[in-house]
Amino acid sequence: MITKYNINLFFKAPRYLFRKLNYIHSLLVLTLLIISVTTIKISGQIPSDNTLLQYTSPLNGSAYITRESSIIIRYISKVLKESVSDSLIRVTGSIRGRYHGILRLCRDEKTLIFEHAEPFEFSERITVTVLDGLYTAGREMIHGFDFFFYVTNNKKNELSSYAGNIDNADNEIPGKTDLCEWQVESCNGSLKSTYNDFPSVYSLRNDNPSVGYHFLEKNYVGYCYLMIIDNYGTPVFYRILEHNAHNFSLQPAGYLSYYIENQRRYAILDSLYNFTGIYMMKNGYDADSHDFILLENGHSFMIAYDRQLIGMDTVIDGGNANATVVGLVIQELDEDQNLVFQWRSWDHFSILDTDESVVDLTSQYVDYVHGNSIDIDSDTSLLICSRNLNEVTKINRKTGEIIWRLGGKNNQFTFINDDRGFAMQHSAKKLENGNLILFDNGKLEETDYSRGVEYKLDETYYTAHLVNEFNHDSSVFSIVSGHMQRLSNGNTLISWGKNLGKYVSTEFKPDGTITNDLYTDDNVQSYRVYKFDWKSKAIKLNKEILLFKTIKPYNTDTKEIKITNRSYKTLVLDGYSKGNTPFYVLTDFPITIPKDSTRILQIKFIPFNTGEFNDIFTVYSEDLSDNSEIQRIGAQFVIIGVSSVTPVKDALSDQNNELLVYPNPVSNYLTLATTDNIISIEVRNIEGKLINLKEIQDNNITIIDCSTLPSGVYLLNITDNSGVSYSTKFIKK
Repeated sequence: MITKYNINLFFKAPRYLFRKLNYIHSLLVLTLLIISVTTIKISGQIPSDNTLLQYTSPLNGSAYITRESSIIIRYISKVLKESVSDSLIRVTGSIRGRYHGILRLCRDEKTLIFEHAEPFEFSERITVTVLDGLYTAGREMIHGFDFFFYVTNNKKNELSSYAGNIDNADNEIPGKTDLCEWQVESCNGSLKSTYNDFPSVYSLRNDNPSVGYHFLEKNYVGYCYLMIIDNYGTPVFYRILEHNAHNFSLQPAGYLSYYIENQRRYAILDSLYNFTGIYMMKNGYDADSHDFILLENGHSFMIAYDRQLIGMDTVIDGGNANATVVGLVIQELDEDQNLVFQWRSWDHFSILDTDESVVDLTSQYVDYVHGNSIDIDSDTSLLICSRNLNEVTKINRKTGEIIWRLGGKNNQFTFINDDRGFAMQHSAKKLENGNLILFDNGKLEETDYSRGVEYKLDETYYTAHLVNEFNHDSSVFSIVSGHMQRLSNGNTLISWGKNLGKYVSTEFKPDGTITNDLYTDDNVQSYRVYKFDWKSKAIKLNKEILLFKTIKPYNTDTKEIKITNRSYKTLVLDGYSKGNTPFYVLTDFPITIPKDSTRILQIKFIPFNTGEFNDIFTVYSEDLSDNSEIQRIGAQFVIIGVSSVTPVKDALSDQNNELLVYPNPVSNYLTLATTDNIISIEVRNIEGKLINLKEIQDNNITIIDCSTLPSGVYLLNITDNSGVSYSTKFIKK
């Protein structure tokens, strides 16, 4: 792509070369650069005489390439493995001459990687020549070709490629809101809302949110809490790291990941919370914290911020002659952690594309892109979210070419039903239905609240129709950071980043009703908050719901739950937490459970009045991780008990009925009581569609978990073991 910036960089580079190289080398490279200006128009293009060639990295004619950069060549057809030879590629530098290395074929059998033994010299022009001799798997000869690129003049000991981990805001804005704390009971009977110095995260509102756990991190000076908490803020996992970390998440591949700030790479944990490996970027780049994706097929995606010294006085009037300009780099690694795709903003965006109301192009430091998320749109395309461009960009994952640009100066779409548009946005993601969601921070001087938005995209006629907006009563403005996630039950989670009211996250129903608010009182926000239906394998419970018999007040019923240690070492359960409900633990703590062993936990139900009681019970172990980090590992189950003056059998007899359904309307758990045991249950919506829900049965009492159901009327069909069928309706709040 030809831009004013591309042309200017070639005229600016000689000034730097004269200062940094000896006179002879400077004259040589200057001559090459002047000649290259006439060929810059082919930058990024595939040679027209090679129809089998799909992609190269670096791109033809590109600049600011790192000294460590490998060379990637991908063909449309599979390459015959036996035809691959180191002798078929020649890599020559204008300063050093011939570079030797190894040419390898990746697992896809289409991508070749050349890794040179020695780093390139600063500021030299590299010419790559691929000779005839390669063949496709079908024995068709692949013609040779050549291309060139320029190595950066940026020396890492002078200027790091690392440009920061998170969005920065120096000002702390005070905020205050009413606090609704959910208190828990510890094993010693005292009430507490924190665990030692565990960061305070509370539930402000809890109206039947989706099942699952929130993933987040909180950073303090010199240490960090990784946390997995429930809808009330109770942790089922935390780990205290002796460094800052970001972007704690569950990956599509099933692993947990987080960014290690002082190492600029990602750590991977398995479902037992054990450390299993590291992911880092190639070509000398440091991974950035903003996003990381690990797919089920083993491919991974990371981003880097690439700092380069550029004479901005040749780009814009008043520009700094020695400015630090920050570009964006995206890499895809295959299952063997080979670099198979690289995309750089230098090749596709102009510096002048940035929002100049946000980025001062005359300053010494110019962060013109500030990419903060990537998303897999399909096997052939990616989405890039660029905060300082106010833009979401769709690119071809195979070639790197731009497909379309939404928002910003180069917007190609017409916005419908949305006069505001988006700005300073984060976390652009594509839904299964093709809609695009993102967190719209907005500009402080133009709006007073941030929001999550959903657009229906027409990629043929280029329209973006706003179909959903989620905001917190138009009252929360997020200065930086933020995230939007569509949950499996159709709800939407908004992570507020750094905001005025100390909100952590809010969960919305499709109609915009708030079902859950998490709040913190220490002004330390998480970069993102995610929510997943997560279950660790470290502690296995034989029941997810512990159901007690319906009894009269002051009577008792005792139940047991089996706890199995699936971790790699002996586990000591130090304690438990629960709400202030009439369920009491009979088993003494701590409980020691050897590896692959099981212990019994006894709980007694003693109601003092009538009603339905349910609670979330958490058992936990506090010890050290395999890296000697303080951690808590826990597991949760639901407890349900009903107290009634009239026992179930008497109530059925009194009502001349053989089925009781209560409570109706229901929020979470629907209880079915029959004179005989139930053998089959069907729940259908009003359209007749069958819905699968979790059930737990204890003799003639059955509990149905309705927490994931959308509000509405449902049909219930039941058959007991005597062959009697029942049909009734219930309402989900």
